[in-house]
Amino acid sequence: MSNRSRVVFLGLGLMSLTGCDRSDPVDEAARGAAAQSKFSQQLTDAERRYGLIVGGQYGIELPPGVTCFTPGGRPPLVSRIFSVGDVVDEATARTEAEARLHNLAVVAQPDYPDADVCRASLPGDHERDTSFPHGWAKPMSEPAREVARPVGSLHEAARRGSPGDVRRFLRDTPVNARDGLGLTPLMWAVGRNRPEIVDRLLDAGASPWTQGQRDETAFFWAAVLGHRTIFFDMLARVPGSPSWTRQDLQAALAGGDIAILRQILSDRHEMIQPHDLRSIRLSLPAARLLLETDAPGVADAVFQASIKGREPLRVDLLQLAISKGADVNALGPGEYETPLGMVADGIYPGTPQAVGLLLDAGADPNALSHRRRPIWEAVGTIKLDGEKGEADARAVQILDLLLAAGGDINLPDYQGRPPVWGLFFPVTYDHDELDPSFVTKDLLTDLTARGLDLNAPSKGRRILSVIEEKAGPRSEYALWLRELGARP
Repeated sequence: MSNRSRVVFLGLGLMSLTGCDRSDPVDEAARGAAAQSKFSQQLTDAERRYGLIVGGQYGIELPPGVTCFTPGGRPPLVSRIFSVGDVVDEATARTEAEARLHNLAVVAQPDYPDADVCRASLPGDHERDTSFPHGWAKPMSEPAREVARPVGSLHEAARRGSPGDVRRFLRDTPVNARDGLGLTPLMWAVGRNRPEIVDRLLDAGASPWTQGQRDETAFFWAAVLGHRTIFFDMLARVPGSPSWTRQDLQAALAGGDIAILRQILSDRHEMIQPHDLRSIRLSLPAARLLLETDAPGVADAVFQASIKGREPLRVDLLQLAISKGADVNALGPGEYETPLGMVADGIYPGTPQAVGLLLDAGADPNALSHRRRPIWEAVGTIKLDGEKGEADARAVQILDLLLAAGGDINLPDYQGRPPVWGLFFPVTYDHDELDPSFVTKDLLTDLTARGLDLNAPSKGRRILSVIEEKAGPRSEYALWLRELGARP
């Protein structure tokens, strides 16, 4: 990445720096140029011409209006970072609009040095496969656009130049130099799947073990992108026996190339942890190979990964992990819900099958998760889905599976309240607030037929007397309860 390129995060302070007046004529190019001109007054000479603005929320910092085909979609050389709140208000939206105009003006310049990396966003840019660690691999492997002008740096030559370009820039650039993203030329050549350039850089002394900003190496990129030939060519060029990190193993699992994965597992390596698998769409062959190691905790890691993402729910991985001895009642690291509680809501396809597998393997149908038991996770979906949709049907099926396995529909919640009270008073911090807006007669009828006790007392009172007091004895809720056998 060219050292001339600079990115500045301005957050909510952007308006004071851009000085763009909302009353200016709505001419995007002119307003973008105006934003850039005013913004440039805050930059050094090196930053002035090419500085992009990044912003975002919840830790995601991306350049508005622009897509960068880089690790995580971030532009190079992020600096001057300021905080931005999580609330999107009018000022934040106005800030983002002006940042967008500025960024579009920058990447539209004919001599923009990172034109093969960043360009104006197109529909679908943010629908890319994010199953790789940190969302890094896929955008990096593709150029942003075709560029005709000559390359201007060694890193650019590694991405799109010729061997001659690489040789020319090696005269005054160290072969293992890192750019604004912490990537070496070798990492870019690996990422773009350019074996001839990889060979040329290795001949010049490039090290596949040089680490980037997040400790990733050229081997990491070859593994996560499944570039098998490059991976083994580099491995043949380095002396000694490698020692792979958890990040390397995570990359191989994400990339899914079985030969690369088998190599890493056969060498000295750190073992994967459950949270390392959560961002990966683990293939069944990769999971089988990983489980063959019989390392402590691996079955539990695959088990947690199979249910954590939940869309799509990996019933195949779940079954495989259970067969290898995964603990079906264990909470995952940092989790408050049991595995059964996580899938009992029926929201995603495959949840009834998952619930059946877990119950058959000994999952406790009455285990109290963070706030609710599995039965009431299912009821929560039925209660909210008034359209009798697919999720509703799955939740009903799960409810019956849990009851058949010994689930008790009348066990109290984590605050000690009988379940019928939670239906009508769902606000956990205010048990006196009546909110039956999602309760229907059909729901009450179905739950009563399945054993729900409408007369379970709370603090010495029954639900019917409280409903009559708050909503009236002739309210539809009171009439339903009486009809179904509730007593005051």
